Amino acid sequence: MEKKNNSGILVGILIGIVIAVIVVGGLFVTKTISFTNKENINNKEEKQNVDNEGINATTDEEKATYQITYEEEEYTTKRTDGTEVSKSTRNLPKITNAKNQMAADKITKFLTDRSNEEWENNIKKMADQVIDLPYDGLGVKYLYETGVITNNRLTFTLSMNGGFGGVGWLSEEGYNFDTKTGEVLTTKTVAENDEELKQYMLKKVTEKIEELKKVEGNCINENYQKNLEEEINRVGNWYFTTSEIKIKLQKYSIACGAGGIIEIILPKEEANKYLKEIYKI
Repeated sequence: MEKKNNSGILVGILIGIVIAVIVVGGLFVTKTISFTNKENINNKEEKQNVDNEGINATTDEEKATYQITYEEEEYTTKRTDGTEVSKSTRNLPKITNAKNQMAADKITKFLTDRSNEEWENNIKKMADQVIDLPYDGLGVKYLYETGVITNNRLTFTLSMNGGFGGVGWLSEEGYNFDTKTGEVLTTKTVAENDEELKQYMLKKVTEKIEELKKVEGNCINENYQKNLEEEINRVGNWYFTTSEIKIKLQKYSIACGAGGIIEIILPKEEANKYLKEIYKI
């Protein structure tokens, strides 16, 4: 009888351990991305059908797999009485690729450096400045999210929203990487002719701004054209989606704060005319 009781206890302990492992594992978000030499297929059922038919099938040597996890970090400021003033949150991607870790490391470093720059030089400093001000419940979320995935491109979007001391913070950026080299993509990298692509982007943005200027109460800067081309082509201010390229003119860049972020869409039917074949949408 004692042996049976001991066996029951042992089984109970093992079940508890298994449940704990499952719960802990669920706390970490992992995204596995498989790139083939033709195209990326996210739908499992579709991928199975394609593999069965032998279309786009690849060997292990021809396939690179990226695994992306995110680690979250918080920064909290408190008054001298212990009252919480602000809580800011960010996440940092951890990227692995069994077939091409060098590329994965390059992407990880770029995204980490970009986050550290904003986190250390701006967000933490602004958070600490509101300790003695009559504000509470403030802070920002500064978060990466995996965006468009193809066999040639990997895009991460980066959003920040929140505020300190009554000043709202808002940004929306996107970074495109070559999956084989890990290098960040620029207009020069993706374009058949860099100057032609830049002129097309400038034309589309100018049209959008001129439309906004007709709206009563707009706050477009009078000399907005001075830095416009630089803003358009800045890494982070444009990125790929599944059907277009988005350009984001960040808050304060060419308009007052109330103007927020200005978004311009470049549909794939137009944008593809200027892109190299491997980077077409």
